[in-house]
Amino acid sequence: MLPLLDSVLGQVDVPVLAAGGIGDGRAFAAMLDAGAAGVRIGTRFVATNESGAHPVYKQAVVDAAAGSTEITDMFSVCPLCATAPRARVLRSCIHALRDVPADEVGEAMMGDQHVTLAKGHGLPPGVATTGHIEAMAMYAGESVAAIDAIEPVARVMSSWSSAVEGPG
Repeated sequence: MLPLLDSVLGQVDVPVLAAGGIGDGRAFAAMLDAGAAGVRIGTRFVATNESGAHPVYKQAVVDAAAGSTEITDMFSVCPLCATAPRARVLRSCIHALRDVPADEVGEAMMGDQHVTLAKGHGLPPGVATTGHIEAMAMYAGESVAAIDAIEPVARVMSSWSSAVEGPG
């Protein structure tokens, strides 16, 4: 990410946000030190108390090790994808999806209605989702290995702010 950020900053005269691979305070501080105006964080905030992610999804993020993600097209309706239905997810959900014999993996609440979720749908499992949670799209970036606990957002941000400020 740092070489890409450096290249972009050298070509444009607008604020630049860094995104990708930022899963801990050290990476956050490095992006700001390198000149990013800010950062976009994804995976780290899945595993927070305030996240609407299903508890199984949150724990899968915490349990994931380095190399536990994969770019796939197994989830055909990706709400996070701009063009092609490909996204980086936890490899464990790809394996679990292959093991589900049915055409459906569960149900989710959409407003006040239950919606049946087809096998391979792209909606990540929310807290009210039921069924084969482990076989649903668990989006996660390569920074997943840096996440070792489900914590309140305030604690995450406090530790990341400390990393930016440096030792006291």
